[in-house]
This record gives sequence, C-alpha cells and structure tokens, in this order.
Amino acid sequence: MNVLLAGGAGYIGSHTCVELINAGHDVVIADNFSNSCPVAVERVEELTGRKIPLYEADVCDRDAVEKTFRMEKSYLGFDVFRVHDTEKLESKVFISFVALIIRNEIYQALKPMYKKNRKENTVPKVIREYERLGITKLSDNKYHVRYSLTSRQKKILGAVGVTEKDYMDKVNKIVQALNES
Repeated sequence: MNVLLAGGAGYIGSHTCVELINAGHDVVIADNFSNSCPVAVERVEELTGRKIPLYEADVCDRDAVEKTFRMEKSYLGFDVFRVHDTEKLESKVFISFVALIIRNEIYQALKPMYKKNRKENTVPKVIREYERLGITKLSDNKYHVRYSLTSRQKKILGAVGVTEKDYMDKVNKIVQALNES
C-alpha cells in the first residue's frame, strides 16, 4: 500500500516510516521541517535501503497537500483529501494515520493466520468480520448482542488476545449501559 506520512521526518514519523517500509508499504513523506530535518529521512533511507520521496509541505496547507498528491499520483485515494478548510484536512490526515496504524497492528497480530490461508485472512476480510460483531436496538427499544461469535470470529479475536468470555463481558457491560441510559 502507498502511504503519505505527514511529519515523516520527525522522531515518531521516521520510526513509523521504518516500520511501514519493513511491513512492505511504499512511503511518501510530507514534512514542513518545523520540528525535524531532512537528515532523518536520509538516515531512514540508509536503514531501509530504499529511496523515499520527500516533499517539504505543511499538511495544514491544502494547496501544498494537493500539489504533493499531483506529484505522487500513485497514492491510493488521490482525491480523497480534497477538502474545503484546513481543519477538515488535519482531521482526515490524522484519521488516515490512525487507521494505518490500526491496520498494521491487525496485520501483525494475524500474520500467523495469514500465512496459513492468504485468501481468507487478509486485513479487509478480518475488518469485515469485526464489523459483524455488534449490538442492535430491537423493536422492544432495548439493545441486544447481534449474534453469538462464529468460530472464525473467535480465532480472529484470539489472535489479538481477546477470549470469547472477555468479549462477551465487555459487550454485556456496554449493552447494560445503553439500556440504562
């Protein structure tokens, strides 16, 4: 996956960049160097052995971000960040960064399952399984657990260290709190 890493020349960003590259992702860095320097990116290139596209850009500046996307048209979601004000842009960049971290955590936790069955244990399919876990409000105006866990869901939760009992305890507490409110 191609990733635009905002602040990739900083301390956290450069470490994140190394991990993303080690996980097989292609990284493009946009940084305004307000609290970092291009030397950090050079060091990441030395550590990973890969050339990293680097743009001096402030991600709060919509025009600068759109220019970066025009330069890197291979980035997934080329027009996803088209927004009308900087607050929305900052939110989208932050949410995308957090989503990438979560996706990588899921991938790392499920790596043994993925090696056994590369077709069924991809991150998107696992996320769809997570989406099926849920609580619904029925006609009696009370919340209920949607379904019991399938064996696949149990394996996926087990891979991230959650037992069926842990899951049901948490969900029942949430249901109880929702029904009391």
